[in-house]
Amino acid sequence: VFNDTEYIDGKYGWLTESSRGQFYRKESDVSELYKDGIWGKEDGVFRVALPNGTYKVTCFFYPLNESSKNKINIIANGKKVIKNLKISDEKGTISRSYSVKITDERLTQVIYTGIGYNSRWVLNGCIIEQRQ
Repeated sequence: VFNDTEYIDGKYGWLTESSRGQFYRKESDVSELYKDGIWGKEDGVFRVALPNGTYKVTCFFYPLNESSKNKINIIANGKKVIKNLKISDEKGTISRSYSVKITDERLTQVIYTGIGYNSRWVLNGCIIEQRQ
C-alpha cells in the first residue's frame, strides 16, 4: 500500500485526500516488513473490504526521533480501539492489536494524533486475521 493508494470498492485504500508521505527507516534492527510506512499530520482514513466476521487486527508503528509527544489513536468502524499510544524514541517496532466485528463487509480505520499535538502519525502496516 502506498500513500496515494485510493480506495476502490471491494478492495482497499485511503478514503481521505489529506497529505500523506512515504516513511522509510534504514536502521538494521527493523525487519523488511516494517521499514516502509506511511505518515501524515492530518487524520488518515483507510478502508479494507472484508467478508463479515470477527477479526484480529495488529497495527505496527515505529517511533519517530522528533518528539516523545507523538500519540497515536485509531478508530475502527466507529469504535476507539487504540487510545493515546505514546510513541517515544524507543528502538524497535511497536505493535498493538484489537478485535473488530465486521458487519458491513469493510473495516474503516481512522488514524490520528489527537488534539493539541503538533506531531504526525506513522503506520508501518497491519495484519488482519479472521477469527473462527
